Amino acid sequence: MKNLLKKILGPSLSVSNSPTAEPIEESTIQKDQRYTLASDIPHYDLCQLVRNIEDFKSRDNGKPQIRSMRPALVKKPLEDDTEMLRVAERFNRADKEEVKPPVKPAKGNTRYDVLEPIGEGGTAIVYRALDLNIGREIAFKRFHPDIDLHGETGNFNKEIETVTRVDHPNVVVTHDVGKDADGLFIVMNLVKGKDLERILESRCLELSEFKEFAIQSLEGLMAVHAEDVLHLDLKPSNIMVSSHVSGRMHVQLIDFGSAKVMAAGGRTKKEKKNDLKGSIYFMSPEQINNDSLDVRTDIYSMGCVFYQALAGAPPFQGESAIQVMAAHLQNRFVPLHEQVEGVSMELSNLVSRMISSKLEQRPADVKEVIDELLKLTF
Repeated sequence: MKNLLKKILGPSLSVSNSPTAEPIEESTIQKDQRYTLASDIPHYDLCQLVRNIEDFKSRDNGKPQIRSMRPALVKKPLEDDTEMLRVAERFNRADKEEVKPPVKPAKGNTRYDVLEPIGEGGTAIVYRALDLNIGREIAFKRFHPDIDLHGETGNFNKEIETVTRVDHPNVVVTHDVGKDADGLFIVMNLVKGKDLERILESRCLELSEFKEFAIQSLEGLMAVHAEDVLHLDLKPSNIMVSSHVSGRMHVQLIDFGSAKVMAAGGRTKKEKKNDLKGSIYFMSPEQINNDSLDVRTDIYSMGCVFYQALAGAPPFQGESAIQVMAAHLQNRFVPLHEQVEGVSMELSNLVSRMISSKLEQRPADVKEVIDELLKLTF
């Protein structure tokens, strides 16, 4: 185990063998934000730990980096520990998954020449590839072979079929959907730009560019909702930002692997399985509570994205997964205008409404958010 960690961490970090190492007092840990008590960390099995460390090392040419996150200015105690423990149990259960083997493109697929992997998620790997029929580079998304396309945990068929009908410049274009010896794949346009997460690693968006980013993101989301689909995994890494030839910003929503089709009445059916899906910093209270969802769920997640785009950190913070979920459920965050100089009270209030823990206090639909944004002066 020790040798494995040394191999992963490399020479820049070491695993001490010394029996004389001085222990760190718990009082010191509590006062020093560099330390986190082990009891505050949700369970991860060894595979998950190794995967996290490898991802940690992969940033910035293998040099370990710690991304700075601005801490919340207001902290409140957890109001319902029983509820938090119940939610945390679901979170830990969903997090305990085996590392999937690399997905190889099918040798019998003669149309698409897969060149290199460019991204990986929980359900698929995305490759840069060449469409040999037309000589154009594309994004080739290969789903993991163990994904259940017909069961309750997968059921991607209808979602994929619906998303391919979305024709909007702010949504990634789907060119082809197929199945070969290695399973299901999707072919999309290759966006030559950066996702918002990478941009935010070096800087926040300026107010002068935020309005364009926000409007385009919302226009794409409105087109998705028009097809009765919820994205359900909106986060900075799923929003691509590139440039037109003119230099104008171009925003596209990507990765519909968690998308769900709304039933009659504009809501999704409540999941039978008690598993959390999504990204903890952008997950709505109704997702945490495993309730039915509607368009306001995506509005909540987009509001969290908008907040981070300007503030550099998500609105809901905590020293553990449980505390982050508690912040969502208790709507505990610092208003945007208190975090970012120059943000108007009107913009701050709009974002606060978007990330309200109460559905009825959020904008009713995406069009309402766009209309309010267009009235604001930046």
